[in-house]
Amino acid sequence: MSELEQLESQLVDLKKPKRMSQKERTQRFAEKHDIKNTRTTCDICGSAYSYYARSKHMKCKKHLLAMQVRELEKKINDLKQKS
Repeated sequence: MSELEQLESQLVDLKKPKRMSQKERTQRFAEKHDIKNTRTTCDICGSAYSYYARSKHMKCKKHLLAMQVRELEKKINDLKQKS
């Protein structure tokens, strides 16, 4: 086999999508399942949300209000330090 043919076969091998075995799929599902079931507590507003509900949580009224309060407190503290 010439060098050109070897390179072409390597290129074909790289372009083929690698199929996951059943064991790999099961492990991946188990990892995602663990992530999905964990609940995270928000540092800003203190409420808990699941992995898949994070974007919805960031838009909820409680979180947005807590962010506004935090920003105002920061501005007040900055003004107090300046004076």
